[in-house]
Amino acid sequence: SGDGSSVITSQNTHNFASANVRMSKNTDWGATAYLSDSIYGRGTSEVWINNCDHDVNNTQIGGDTYNDHTGWAGTSVNASKQSSCSAYTTAYNNSNQAYHGTIGVHASTTDNVYGIYDMSGGNFEYVMGNYDNIISSSGFSALPDGKYFNNYPSNVFTSNGYYTNNNQCTFQTCGGQALHEIKTAQPISGGSQSWGGDNSYFVYSSYPWFGRGGNGNNAANAGLWSANNVNGSANINYGWRAVASAY
Repeated sequence: SGDGSSVITSQNTHNFASANVRMSKNTDWGATAYLSDSIYGRGTSEVWINNCDHDVNNTQIGGDTYNDHTGWAGTSVNASKQSSCSAYTTAYNNSNQAYHGTIGVHASTTDNVYGIYDMSGGNFEYVMGNYDNIISSSGFSALPDGKYFNNYPSNVFTSNGYYTNNNQCTFQTCGGQALHEIKTAQPISGGSQSWGGDNSYFVYSSYPWFGRGGNGNNAANAGLWSANNVNGSANINYGWRAVASAY
């Protein structure tokens, strides 16, 4: 549909009578991150980074992109970028770093093949989290219905800089979104003050859209708790994720 979502009306395997397929929000990201960090996920051990920095077909803008491999894991939690990632061939299927390999499963939110991948590293992921309804460079002609995005209004988040807006992110204003509770310092004074040293940026008027997870070049700054601010434009190191929900 024209509002950034689509509706599935036939019965499906998750037994929704109908489901909205839409772009993920900060609330979706937060729920997934906290589940991963619980006994229902991998617990307190960190999701390993997807550190692939390799464009197999050399077809992206400028001849490269940060990551065109999903379900890949570096050889450690915060591994530096790796340009020698296996292509989607027999070499990939046989690699321990592929999603089903003994290393690759560490990049899953459940530490096995049944979890969600690329929550740390890979490409930054745009989510529908926006400062004060500012469209900026996103390409929207108008924002969708409010239920499809998290809004951070200027009457609450009053600064033009990410430091102050970040410090106005409280449990009341953005609890449960893996933005407030996971800060290692209050007030924020730097860009890597989320759990695990992850990125701790926040939206403001010049950069009104959230990107989550970090990218394959971010090493320790990538992760479940990573948040960046961007203007919404297309970029070779940004992607997005769809979710299906009953609302």
